Amino acid sequence: MQHTFQLEAIRDVVTKKFAEYASPEVEFSESVLIREGFYCGRCFSSDALRAVWFAEEQIVKFYGGDGEFLEARNVDTTEQASWRRQAA
Repeated sequence: MQHTFQLEAIRDVVTKKFAEYASPEVEFSESVLIREGFYCGRCFSSDALRAVWFAEEQIVKFYGGDGEFLEARNVDTTEQASWRRQAA
């Protein structure tokens, strides 16, 4: 269940940043990242942007359309997940 809360928080961060860089209506796809057979995060892609969430590090890295690095953001999802569990 905690992973579901993490993904909600990550998707929210990605949606907001993509809206800042592109437009509020930007659409993107999401795929699972596997490294050496193990889950390691998610990749989010639109026509002009890409974001990669590294689960172990809790970092989302944002890239422009030509692959240039834009920014990295720490995403601590444990506090948000704890708050939502208490509210339920």
